[in-house]
Order: sequence, then structure tokens, then C-alpha cells
Amino acid sequence: MIHVRSLPRNPLARLAGGILALLAVAAVLVLGVFALAAFVVGGSLLWLYHALRAPARPAPAAAEAPPPGVIDGEFTVVSARPEPTRR
Repeated sequence: MIHVRSLPRNPLARLAGGILALLAVAAVLVLGVFALAAFVVGGSLLWLYHALRAPARPAPAAAEAPPPGVIDGEFTVVSARPEPTRR
């Protein structure tokens, strides 16, 4: 059976291992920041490309303003009572 010690006994070896571990974590964080920046830049360039290639939409026609005191809107009947049937 092979037995491997997880922590070295020498304090200098522990210090070197701790420094290497911190450097590895820092490198992963830096690579993550660069990956995030690449996604943001790539996504914004893709959005700009599609925005510039899309055909221009016509401006909506200006509607006449309603007279003062009138609330303009549309409605839809959601439910209506059925008329009672007579016998």
C-alpha cells in the first residue's frame, strides 16, 4: 500500500506549497476575468453587428391627442354573465 503525506514537514516546503497554491488561485481568477471580458466584448460586437444589419423600422404614426379630461385606452371583455334562460 502506498501512503502519501498530504502536508510536508519542512516549514519552507509548506511555505512554498502555500505560495504556489495562492499563485494558482490568482491565475485562475485572472483567466476568469479575461474570459468574462472576452464574452462581454464579443457579445456587444455581435449585438452591434445585428443592430446595424437589421432593416430600419418605420416610425409610428403620430396619433391625435384626445381632448382634455378624456382617458384614451382599449379594453377587452374577459368574462360576461350569461343571460338567464326563461322557461
